[in-house]
Amino acid sequence: GPDEESFDAMTKQAKTALIAALMMGTGALALSQPALAKKEEQAAPAMKLSPAFQKPAFEAQQKLQANDLPAAETALAQAEAAAKSDDEVYIAARLRLGLEQSKLKASSGGDAAKFAAGSSALLPAINKLIDSPKTPKEDVARFLEFRGNVYYDSKKYAEASADYERARAAGASDDDLSLQLMKSKGEAGDVNGAAAELQRQIAAQPAGKKRSEE
Repeated sequence: GPDEESFDAMTKQAKTALIAALMMGTGALALSQPALAKKEEQAAPAMKLSPAFQKPAFEAQQKLQANDLPAAETALAQAEAAAKSDDEVYIAARLRLGLEQSKLKASSGGDAAKFAAGSSALLPAINKLIDSPKTPKEDVARFLEFRGNVYYDSKKYAEASADYERARAAGASDDDLSLQLMKSKGEAGDVNGAAAELQRQIAAQPAGKKRSEE
């Protein structure tokens, strides 16, 4: 009947809002508004979420948006316990990453060095997102680079180098990636690898300069 229809519409609306907020991400993982709208359109109908998961996940997202971190933690723990499908595990991991970033931001008081020192707390969520079959391909490259940064900050330079290499193979191509790869190889004692990366940067430089002059 009509009540069922309006409930279905509300449920879909809540799901769309949840997925939209997720796709926005936080910090380095935020997406632009046009990309968000496109992803929201693609993702909302495709994702199957059970009511047992959707209710606490939506609440966690709202509390996170309001920066009520204790309430977000409580709701997210319920969502994580209810997460069964790949879609639900993916959404829970996106929310967990956002929450852990917010907690770290709060505890570090905006100090970049303190944030970096505590960034290993983000690894469980990042690992889930890299492994998830639901993570969009372009996001996998960004998560690999992100995890490389976490490893680098934790002085795990060999692991950082491996992730930067994987990120590049997955399509990441920003200038920071090349620089971080050179630094991580150097710190890991791979002098030849660091030198090769430096040569790669030098070879790419004139083309970049030429483009900026045109």
